[in-house]
Amino acid sequence: MSSTSAVEDVDSQPTKRRPISKPKLLSEESRDMSHQPAGALSAVSVMSGIFAFTRFRSVPSLVASFGIGSALALSSLRIRDGLDYGVEGATASSALLTVPTMMRAIKTRAPVPAFVGAAAALCTIYYANELRERR
Repeated sequence: MSSTSAVEDVDSQPTKRRPISKPKLLSEESRDMSHQPAGALSAVSVMSGIFAFTRFRSVPSLVASFGIGSALALSSLRIRDGLDYGVEGATASSALLTVPTMMRAIKTRAPVPAFVGAAAALCTIYYANELRERR
């Protein structure tokens, strides 16, 4: 038996491949515009963190705003691409942003936290309705 025939025998045997499971995609109509609120809130969050840092030297505000902004941006991309857990991530991230910004808005009566808190609350309501409609 030659070495080439042994190689041919191995190559001629069919290999068993496991099917790759595809993620459950959102319908085209539900992801047309639904990624934009999370993307916009992500930008607002990061800009408000930069504003707080430059004005008050608040490092926790900067770190938290970049963290929440990154989570919202990732959720926005997942919604746009129709992947799982985009809407859930956007709902959780916007709800997480709502609580401290509304507390700060009430405490300081400043317009920037009030705007960010209101935008986050609206975004939370929007994505909670998206979740409710999907189930």
